[in-house]
Amino acid sequence: IAVYVTTKGTNYENAYRIGLNIIGEIFDELYTTTGLQATTDNLMSYNMSLDVKMDDDETVCVHQLDLNYRRRIKMTNR
Repeated sequence: IAVYVTTKGTNYENAYRIGLNIIGEIFDELYTTTGLQATTDNLMSYNMSLDVKMDDDETVCVHQLDLNYRRRIKMTNR
């Protein structure tokens, strides 16, 4: 799963923090609903790339969250 969060703020710092809060909420929701049960699909790994712009004129920020899942099935039910 690839999740992109794009935010716009009054300045870059504002947009960065808003995006970081949103992506944190997304990760928490996905982890608590899909990543805790080892008998069904579970979260194997994740990678988060934060926006690193340094231009003072930028007001838009884009963060990326990549999640890898493993599909677990019972072999006796195939």
